[in-house]
Amino acid sequence: MAQLRTLRGRRMRMVAGVAVAALAVGGLTACDESEMPLDRGQESRETDGADAEDDGAGDADTGDGDATDDADADQADTPAEGDAADRDQGDFLEAGQTFVTAEGLEITVEAPEPFTPADYVDHEEIPTKFGVSVTNGADEDQEVALLYTVRAGDRGVEADRIFDSASLTSDPRGTLKPGRTAGGEVGFDVPEDAGFVDVTVQVVGSQDKAHWSLDV
Repeated sequence: MAQLRTLRGRRMRMVAGVAVAALAVGGLTACDESEMPLDRGQESRETDGADAEDDGAGDADTGDGDATDDADADQADTPAEGDAADRDQGDFLEAGQTFVTAEGLEITVEAPEPFTPADYVDHEEIPTKFGVSVTNGADEDQEVALLYTVRAGDRGVEADRIFDSASLTSDPRGTLKPGRTAGGEVGFDVPEDAGFVDVTVQVVGSQDKAHWSLDV
């Protein structure tokens, strides 16, 4: 009996030892899994994912930059509003050149020159006159009536018209027969430092008009 109890005691101690060893191995396994480095395949997959996110962010930034650059380029190509137009001689007729209206009236403006008005005429600047002639190039009578606008110098100050029947020949007006020409003069009060005047002549009752740029 004593020998049997001894054998049972040894078996129990062996079983307990095995259980303790199993628990220890399990604990070590758990610790090892949490602290073990990632395998090469998993590490590669995570790195690729991070790079993809970075690449996406970088592409988005690049896209915004390109859009901004394009907008800046468009703005640079767009001209700034409010700039004054240069005096382009291609848009104006010169002294002695003729403009033909849709109705066949041929209008010519001559070079300006200063003149001395009558004593009763008020003026503040330099009295200046230019000749105007109209030829009827149509096959029927036409009524002639013209409107004049004179702007002086780079600032484009509008010059006041001078009405002086004693010093100026009346400008063309009235009924004009086919093939006939009517001539006259128009006077304006032009600033001394103007340098040039832009003259616009328009036919009354019509959209026809022309521009002359004349040195004074």
